[in-house]
Amino acid sequence: MMLLKGIIENGQVVLPQPVNLPDGTAVTVLPHEPGKTLGLPDEEWPTSPDDIAAMLARIDRLEPFDMSPAEEADTLAWRQTVKDYTLARQDERIHGLFE
Repeated sequence: MMLLKGIIENGQVVLPQPVNLPDGTAVTVLPHEPGKTLGLPDEEWPTSPDDIAAMLARIDRLEPFDMSPAEEADTLAWRQTVKDYTLARQDERIHGLFE
């Protein structure tokens, strides 16, 4: 499956560049919900060398997060539970995307 990102102009989806799909190809459009961004939106990432250096300096000042062996084992067990659940239900989730 291919993920394409575009914008709506005059009621039609406009992609930033041509896509190699034949005319008549069915697509599903899922709009982004404002305020649902995890982390920084694309337009807020630093782009100048000074801004990038400042962000890297902030990252370097972060304290490492240490877990006890019991916390690490608990986290790994939880991750395996989530993975097993996800794999067991992936077919129904994928099927639901195209309804």
